[in-house]
Amino acid sequence: MIISYSIWAAWLLSELLLNRLLRSGGTDKKDRDQGSLRIIWLTIGVANTIGVLSAFYLKAPVSNSPLINGIGLSIIVLGMIIRFLSILTLGRFFTVDVTIRKDHKLKTDGIYGINIEEKLLMKQFGSEYSDYMKKNYRLIPWIY
Repeated sequence: MIISYSIWAAWLLSELLLNRLLRSGGTDKKDRDQGSLRIIWLTIGVANTIGVLSAFYLKAPVSNSPLINGIGLSIIVLGMIIRFLSILTLGRFFTVDVTIRKDHKLKTDGIYGINIEEKLLMKQFGSEYSDYMKKNYRLIPWIY
């Protein structure tokens, strides 16, 4: 159980730090994320609250199997790794809110691409990004 709490705490701390340290700055084109950052944080809060309340008060765990717990934790850790690789790939262009930075360049390598971000990239980079979309998987390799 301590491993579960440790992974959850590491994830939460990393998201809080990213949210505070990597927001768009003064020279960035702001208000482009269409409120998605607020929706994400609201979803995180509601989901965690429901999960904790369900586990403690309803005594309704998904499974008592160590295998299922291990699989779930592995998926969480994999998600964290993908998130951090995406952040490293984007480098100085990464922000927690969708924005275009000064001298922003289209990143065509690494893991990247979500609906709101893609609309902004199309607006900013036009045919350069649409050509990239035709040649590359944007979110899930070999699928989408």
